[in-house]
Amino acid sequence: MNGSLLLSLKSASFGYGPKNVFKDYSLDIVRGEFLGIVGRNGGGKSTLVKAIIGLLPLRSGSLTFYNREGMPCVRPSIGYLPQLNRIDRAFPIRVEEVIRSGLLGEGNRGSHKELLAGAASDLRITDLLKRPISDLSGGQLQRVLLARAIVSCPELLVLDEPNSYLDESAEALVQQTVSQRHKDGATILLISHDRESIGQQADRILSLD
Repeated sequence: MNGSLLLSLKSASFGYGPKNVFKDYSLDIVRGEFLGIVGRNGGGKSTLVKAIIGLLPLRSGSLTFYNREGMPCVRPSIGYLPQLNRIDRAFPIRVEEVIRSGLLGEGNRGSHKELLAGAASDLRITDLLKRPISDLSGGQLQRVLLARAIVSCPELLVLDEPNSYLDESAEALVQQTVSQRHKDGATILLISHDRESIGQQADRILSLD
């Protein structure tokens, strides 16, 4: 960590329908930090990260990046791994197309092929690239979605239960991949129900019990 602020959530309230899941909530995250988020089911872990990455609007308060007040358009590049149960596995799309979607908006199209190949190699899914996602096991699809999240080498990597559906060897591979991205300078927000495992990786643990 270099100590400079990546994002600051101040006195923020957000939630679903008429209900605020968080009210007057504040959180600072510094560049290069590995923040583990733990807590009971329904405790708001996924809700918090959705607010941070802009999928859930704030009802009050503010979210700023790089300590730049009044500049909401200034944001880090973000890679996001949602929970697997949010994915429509019947959707007719191939693995390589899923991963390539993580490069939308990236300017240097000449490097896209290399980036895609690198992410697939890191997660040992090169042999799956031409297959439709409907053919994949849960663990294979989880690695595909992580490849999509990391393919653009984002500054902020947000992972919601990345070890779900993985066997022991695949879990070790995913942990290795995430740790390497952290060493390369990415800021990591990782949600997990496994306090012991996340405690071995994270610089700081945020408990939402």
